[in-house]
Order: sequence, then C-alpha cells, then structure tokens
Amino acid sequence: MGSVLIAGRSIYYHAAGESAMSGHRVLYVHGTGCNGGVWAPHMAALADRHTCVAIDLPGHGKSPGTGFRGVADYAYFVVELAGALGWDRFVLAGHSMGGAVALLTAIHHPERLEGLVLIDTGARLRVDPRLLREARAPVRGGCGAAADRGHRPVGDVRRLDR
Repeated sequence: MGSVLIAGRSIYYHAAGESAMSGHRVLYVHGTGCNGGVWAPHMAALADRHTCVAIDLPGHGKSPGTGFRGVADYAYFVVELAGALGWDRFVLAGHSMGGAVALLTAIHHPERLEGLVLIDTGARLRVDPRLLREARAPVRGGCGAAADRGHRPVGDVRRLDR
C-alpha cells in the first residue's frame, strides 16, 4: 500500500506481490462507488507470481477530493500511477466504469499495455440513475467496497501464467 502525488492529488494504491523478474505487472481499476480494495482477493491469488496494484481513483477510497464525470481524467491517473511505479508496460484490468477507463487507456496508450482484462463493462455504459445514487452513497459515507461482489474471477485466475 502506498500513495503518490499526481497532478497535485494524493493517489492511494493497494499492492500485492513482489517486483519479481518473472510474472506480469497488473494494474486494477475499480468501478463506480468502489475502491481498489475490491480487488484484494484477486490480487492475493496472483501475488505469488505477479506484481499487483489496485488504484483508488480520485475521490474514491483513500484518494481524497472529488471524482470526475468522465473516464478520460481517470485514465490519465492510471497511466501516471504506472509511470510513478516505474512500469513501462503492464496488464490493465477494469471492472464496470474501471473497464471504460481501461478501454480508453488502451486506445490512447496501446504501447503501455501488455494485456487488457475487461469485466462487466463496455465502451458506453448506460446505468440506471437509482443504481448510481446507491453506488455513490458508500463513497460519500466513507464506507469501503460496494455490496455487489458479482465480479469474482471465473475459473483459474492464474491464466496470466500462460
């Protein structure tokens, strides 16, 4: 765990695994109303072979301030965090809004990515306004992960070893 200063903002990240010569560097991006902590079980499953980091996007989790309305600003912070960690290339995994951030990052920075993992996401996300209000409530109240854990990995989470 740690934090870095990016564009005048303190950005918190969760870390698992060692910076090993083998394995991949995997950067996880959470969805709306969540924080990087939602990735802890997945990161723990990979940590013996890969270096895993999950960002708390601005305005989420332990990254203070307000969030953004668009994913382009979040994509900037993802790429800058990777740079601050000394990562030239990495695998980017995103869930829901985090997947939209990952897609935009892949479009604008394909040279930085070794792989892309998209979970329950799309290029355009239409979300019921009631669901958005409910997702924002834990963030505003300082709570952790959203209650929906429906984005668990399916099958062997060590597929990166192949």
